[in-house]
Amino acid sequence: MTTFSVSDHQEEIEKLLSGAKIESDLVENYEEFGLESHLEDFLVENWQRLNLGEKYNILKEDDQIIGQQYVTPIGRIDILAKAKDNSSWLVIELKKGRSDDQVVGQTLRYIGWVKENLAEKEEVKGLIVTKEKDERLMYALKTLGNVNLMTYSVKFDLKQEK
Repeated sequence: MTTFSVSDHQEEIEKLLSGAKIESDLVENYEEFGLESHLEDFLVENWQRLNLGEKYNILKEDDQIIGQQYVTPIGRIDILAKAKDNSSWLVIELKKGRSDDQVVGQTLRYIGWVKENLAEKEEVKGLIVTKEKDERLMYALKTLGNVNLMTYSVKFDLKQEK
């Protein structure tokens, strides 16, 4: 069971429910809402068809995927994978919308945890998957050789035909 509090966003929620326009960068775009979990599910379900699936397998235990939302004492890793040749681990952090440099710290935290708790001599790499890159994110990534970035795009249209 997951427990969460929305009290910090009560004003925005009330405005949304009443249909009022909200002027804030903190409020999610309706098109973006929930997309991170959908992106994660899509990647996991289509793993073998993606270029990531050529080199890595999502972590499994007893033929069950345990590398999706991999629980650690310092947070949940969106996707944790291991190279098919056992040479490296891959920590994947998914972000809907635009990501800034804060995601780099989160990814590095997970990399450090995997190095300390799972990896023996294997290299641990990171991959940030986001819709849009941010200038701060790009500068932060320039200093790292073990964290890469991929962007995604999604198109969904409903057209009235009758």
